[in-house]
Amino acid sequence: MSFRWSIRRCAGNDRELAEAPYKVLADWHRTTTATCASCCPTLTARRNFLERAPDWVTNWTGVRIDSGDPIEGGEIAIRWWQHRRQDPRQKLLIFSDGLDVDAIERIHRHFQGRVRIGYGWGTLLTNDFRGLGPDGRLDPFSIVCKVVSANGRPAVKLSDNP
Repeated sequence: MSFRWSIRRCAGNDRELAEAPYKVLADWHRTTTATCASCCPTLTARRNFLERAPDWVTNWTGVRIDSGDPIEGGEIAIRWWQHRRQDPRQKLLIFSDGLDVDAIERIHRHFQGRVRIGYGWGTLLTNDFRGLGPDGRLDPFSIVCKVVSANGRPAVKLSDNP
């Protein structure tokens, strides 16, 4: 089953579109035996996504924080777990999005002992050099593919990054 099939099946009108992320997650959850299931709402949508999330989402292993301020995003997830009577120390926050050593150390100090922590270092793991080429031509940059439409309807993936 593909995500495109799931979104097409889920989103026939605005109400169904609002519920589509949870239906896609449910479809994926039913088709996998993953023991490390995590969801990845962006910071701009994170509060709304988590507030509306079905209770079964709280049983997943964790939340990926992939845009916006990582500390703020992690705190939102911890409060959500606590509100849903989950122990954050048993959950996993996976931080990604342009991390470097300083950011990882800052995040680790902030959350150590409060939640399990993982990192998806990404671009800056192997390319954290800046100013080595004329006009920044060798500086690292982020390339992410985003959905632009689903079943002929425009789509957008909100992000806190320009």
